[in-house]
Amino acid sequence: MYSFKLKTYLSIFSVLMLNVTCAFAQNSSDPFDELGREMASLEKEGSAEELKEFNEWKERYLSEYQDFRQKHFKKLDDIRDKLINTWGETDSQRASLSTYYSPDNQVKTSIDFENDVMSISILHDVKENVTTSKVNDALKSTLSANQALSNDIENRTFEELTKKIANTTPTQKPIEVVAKPDNLFNKEIDKIKAQAIASRHQVEKIHDMSLYNASSELVLSDNPRLDKSVKAEFMRIEKEKEQRIKALQETQKKASTVKQRELLKSKRVTTYTVPLTHKSFMKKAAPFKGVVNQHSQRWQLPNSILFSVIHTESHFNTKAQSPIPAYGLMQIVPLSAGLDVNRFLHKKNNIMSKQYLFNAENNIETGVAYMHLLNSRYLAKIINKQSRLYCMIAAYNTGAGNVAKTFNYDNSRNITKASTIINSMTPEQVYNKLISDLPYEETRKYLQKVIERQAIYKSMDQI
Repeated sequence: MYSFKLKTYLSIFSVLMLNVTCAFAQNSSDPFDELGREMASLEKEGSAEELKEFNEWKERYLSEYQDFRQKHFKKLDDIRDKLINTWGETDSQRASLSTYYSPDNQVKTSIDFENDVMSISILHDVKENVTTSKVNDALKSTLSANQALSNDIENRTFEELTKKIANTTPTQKPIEVVAKPDNLFNKEIDKIKAQAIASRHQVEKIHDMSLYNASSELVLSDNPRLDKSVKAEFMRIEKEKEQRIKALQETQKKASTVKQRELLKSKRVTTYTVPLTHKSFMKKAAPFKGVVNQHSQRWQLPNSILFSVIHTESHFNTKAQSPIPAYGLMQIVPLSAGLDVNRFLHKKNNIMSKQYLFNAENNIETGVAYMHLLNSRYLAKIINKQSRLYCMIAAYNTGAGNVAKTFNYDNSRNITKASTIINSMTPEQVYNKLISDLPYEETRKYLQKVIERQAIYKSMDQI
């Protein structure tokens, strides 16, 4: 018989549909009505026909997810195009970097949490002389308009910053889209490709949730229909990627017109890069010690690993945001990990908001609970704790299914089957297998970084 867990995750899928529909359509029927019909049919013994109906329902959900994804990336691409038209360049999309614009869009202030620097860039006419007084005024205006920026620079006073600006030699550069157009657009193509890979990760994670929480027969059968739905979504993501690249090429053509090039040729970007007080990683971690320890004890996970994950995900930037989107210290994706945890911890069907996840305590609670779910549910059949730890870290980045795929000879996403193989290996063999054979290079590097950085925070395990 279908388990309560499956019914729970049908609710999760329904909420995803509901949120996307409410946000973008405003005119569809209530997905909870559909959920009720599906749950009623699933009360009976699981049969091939019911499985078929479930798969069809899931594919309809994936179509809704596709709609959300397309609209999300359309918004990002519109912002990118506006930046190219105004600044002749785009922003880096690192989680360790927060960027703010002045109300008139002529000043850009960035805080680099990885390198402990603040950059203030002024867009101006080529003949205009940018004085430190103008930079100070621009910074003051930007600080007034952005409370988040004021929080990022913590207790540093405006006077402290102006003194540093006065002692800084600025750099000046021509507009990138004029000076190095191919370089700019090639970087943007690379971003689109990376975002497509990240979208695949999310589809895989959602698939893993449904697979794990279906009946045991379904999990053990490696049902090809479920894999087919994932592959179909991958094809959609690939098509979206090509469409976005084509649209970017149109933006490139517009930026290359004589009129636009002449306009941007008359502009320059002057940047003041100000060093902020360097903090050791332990000092950066200190404000979060209490809340991390609280949840590490609750779920029996080592503090050192949790701090290493935060370090690797965001470099302790509480306002970290990736294009997927993922938010906050532990880079929570509301549509996958966020929902999984909201159902588990709070018995809610709601998607966590950006503002909720920008709160450090909420974010850490969510991230650690998700690691607990990976450790004690998805990967529970891995016996050796150290082997399971390695797999948990990799799964936090890429999903449990891709961890299973690394070990299963037939590339199956079945973690039960993979656990048998993992249990026959030493922890060292498991680690080496993961960093050599995980499906995505990003995850292979991610696991290495987290394990290497764990040593920095080993003393945190004693608190």
